[in-house]
Amino acid sequence: IENKIDVKAVPVKVKKIKKIFVTETIKIVGEIIPYYRIDVYPRLNGIVVSEHTGLGKEVKKGQVLAEIIQDIPGMEFSPVKIVATRNGKIIMDAVELGKRVSIQHPVYTISKLKQVYLKTEIIQPMLGKLKIGIPVLVETDAYPGKKFNGKIAEINPIMNRLSRTFEIKILLNNPDFMLKPGMFAVANLPINKHKNFVVPLDAIVRNGSRKYIFIIENKKAKKVKVKTGIIQNNNIEIVSPTLTEGKPVVVLGQNMLKDNTPVRIVEDF
Repeated sequence: IENKIDVKAVPVKVKKIKKIFVTETIKIVGEIIPYYRIDVYPRLNGIVVSEHTGLGKEVKKGQVLAEIIQDIPGMEFSPVKIVATRNGKIIMDAVELGKRVSIQHPVYTISKLKQVYLKTEIIQPMLGKLKIGIPVLVETDAYPGKKFNGKIAEINPIMNRLSRTFEIKILLNNPDFMLKPGMFAVANLPINKHKNFVVPLDAIVRNGSRKYIFIIENKKAKKVKVKTGIIQNNNIEIVSPTLTEGKPVVVLGQNMLKDNTPVRIVEDF
C-alpha cells in the first residue's frame, strides 16, 4: 500500500524551537595597549660601541642589548652593558653605533605583547553589570570576521570626573602578535544573561515592521506574530509570545504559507 501524499499541502523544512541562555551585549570601542611597557635607560652617559638587538626583537630579562663606553678625554674605560630589565619585545630602539646616549633618555622600550589589554570606558549604569573575569569577545576591522577571546581584568573604581566614565581593561592572549598597540578594537560586553526561546533567523517572516513565524500544529501552519530580541549564533530570541520548546517552526517555504495552510515536512525540496 503506497503512502498517500496530500498534493495540496505545501512542502516546508522545519527546525525545532529551543530554549537556551541568551546574552545581551553592547559594543564599546577601545584601544589596544601592551600588557606592560618598560623604558630602559643607560647607567651612564657615553658612546654606543655595540648593539645586540633591534626593533621588533624578542629579548629576555638580563640579556645584553648594547654596550657603551664613556668618552672622557685622556681616560680609558671598559664598556658598560645595557641589559633588558624584563622579558618582551623591543618596541622602541634609539640606539645607533657611535651615537651618544644619556642617562636622562630611554634607549629602549620593552613591551609584553603576547598578552595585551583592550582599554575602554563604561558609563555608571553598566558598573554593576560587569565583574572581573567575565569573558568578552573582541573584534577589529583589521581582521574582519575574526573574534578574539578575552576577559575583564581590571575595573577602575574611581570615576573620571571629566568624562563621567570608569576605565576597564580587557585581557587578551596575543600569541601571533596580531593585535598591535594603538589599534582600535570593539568589545562586546555582556550585560545581561537569561534563558528564553529562540528560533533560527530564517524562520522570521517580515511584513513591514511586523514579524511572524509559522509553527506546525496538526499538519497545518499556524501563523504567530512575534516580538524578537537578541540575535545569537544565527538564532533570534522570541520575547513574546511564550512558545513551546521542541515544536517545529518553518525555516524554508514559509513565503508560500498563510495561517492554517496544510503542510508536509520534507528534508529537501
